[in-house]
Amino acid sequence: MMHTFLRLFLQTALLMTAGLSQAAVPPPKPNIILIYADDMGMGLLGCYGESLVKTPNIDRLAEQGIMFTRCYSSQYCCPARASLLMGVHDSHSKSYSETPGGLVITAEKQRWSNEEFEQKAARRAGIKPSPQEVFLPEMLKKAGYVTAQFGKLDWGFTTWHGELQRHGWDHYVGYMDHVPAHGYYPSFLWKNGERLPLEGNTHADAGKTPENYSQGATEKRRGKREGKITYAPDVMLRETIKFMEENRKKPMFIFFSTNLPHGPMDIPPAENIYAGNPEIRKAYANASGGNKECGAAAEEYASMVDKLDRQVEAIVAQ
Repeated sequence: MMHTFLRLFLQTALLMTAGLSQAAVPPPKPNIILIYADDMGMGLLGCYGESLVKTPNIDRLAEQGIMFTRCYSSQYCCPARASLLMGVHDSHSKSYSETPGGLVITAEKQRWSNEEFEQKAARRAGIKPSPQEVFLPEMLKKAGYVTAQFGKLDWGFTTWHGELQRHGWDHYVGYMDHVPAHGYYPSFLWKNGERLPLEGNTHADAGKTPENYSQGATEKRRGKREGKITYAPDVMLRETIKFMEENRKKPMFIFFSTNLPHGPMDIPPAENIYAGNPEIRKAYANASGGNKECGAAAEEYASMVDKLDRQVEAIVAQ
């Protein structure tokens, strides 16, 4: 009887010890990829009831996860991003620092060096760091994550390398300034403090499409493709996939803050899959009070949503 008791006791003790040793090993950190669409209304996603524009990949994420229907933020992109990345309410006075835009365009026209841009951006912003400020990438970096951002960097207004480092980003590729981010063909993007040239792009304003929706203007203004060769969202997706591959053995936090489908609308003609779609033309013309030109622009907007959906598919596949 005693032998049986001792045997059972030892077996139980061994099992408990094994359990304790397993519990002592911390569980692996999940990768976190935050995909942030710019100025896209929830009404343009199939999972929220859209029927004309197809978004099967985003819809699949919604089906497999959680949908939030009472989560509100600012109607503008800059304060919405600041609220997300700093945990502040964007309606509170002085809750975050908003810097003027347009400095990157000046830097390109006047051929500033990277160092000159860095100094002038910091001086123009006049930001005084506060110990009370907390940034999402900073917190995740302290928790052992490698952090990266691709797209409109931080809240989308003028930023610079030193500020991005202060916020906790190990790696980034994208726009330092919201003014050129309204164009999809910049001559360069920023990559970790250096300029990443985009082949064939020649416009200082990133090839921003004129926001003219008057009678007959839509098709005319979109026919000019000179100096618009490399589509920035393609580069940012490619850099994201590359980062994921290079850091596959580390816990990673990725903020994919694309400027899709922010206006003014612009997409490579070959990818404008909704061009000439009568249903979309009719729906948006009706929504705009009968303006047929808005219907034509809406086709490109819908195609940009499709582009975003395909980029989501590529990130999930990777």
